[in-house]
Amino acid sequence: MRPEVKRIIDKIEELKRKAEEIEEEIMKIEEELSKMPQGYIELKWVYNKNKQKYYYYYYRDSSKRSIYLGHSIPPEFRKLLKKKQLKQRLKQLKKEKRIIEERIRTLKNELMNLL
Repeated sequence: MRPEVKRIIDKIEELKRKAEEIEEEIMKIEEELSKMPQGYIELKWVYNKNKQKYYYYYYRDSSKRSIYLGHSIPPEFRKLLKKKQLKQRLKQLKKEKRIIEERIRTLKNELMNLL
């Protein structure tokens, strides 16, 4: 076997392992997200009587309803902050997986051209 063919095959195997690891992490995150409550926390601001900005939090769910939370987020709603972080991580992982899969296709094409 030629060295460049072996190098391409090794690289493909390495990328496949990495794609599998990413897929496992994606599945864990999706499972964790499915257990979390629906809705999100929104930061709003208004001017008070002295024309200074006043910030407060609202909880909004899938309907048009919202719940006033005040200046700080109560402990029972803190999970929703983690939910946002998990969604961002999930998006990043899916993008990485797409890039890896594209790289695998490119390497397979290179391999076919060498053979």
